[in-house]
Amino acid sequence: EVESSRASVAEAARAADAIWGEVLAQQSARIATLARENAALRAKADLASRLARAGGAGGRGGCSSAAAHRLNVLELSCYAAAQRELIASLSEGTSAPPASSAPNGSLM
Repeated sequence: EVESSRASVAEAARAADAIWGEVLAQQSARIATLARENAALRAKADLASRLARAGGAGGRGGCSSAAAHRLNVLELSCYAAAQRELIASLSEGTSAPPASSAPNGSLM
């Protein structure tokens, strides 16, 4: 009877390990995806910043283009903030992502 109990405990432990292994694998894959998206957003923000500086240096950077640039930077920073929150949430082991602060409620 004791041996049977040990076997069932060991089986339950293996099942729990398998479940947690799957959860961690999924979180790892999602974090990797978010890291790639974050790198793309940073590259896009860097390009937009360099283009804005180049446009401003030539005297062509008008008021409307500066306002559009600010909106683009704001949107990109919202995306990056939403991704940081989600990565932090996944890293802490919570399964529910935080409410998105990205425009239109999307991460990408």
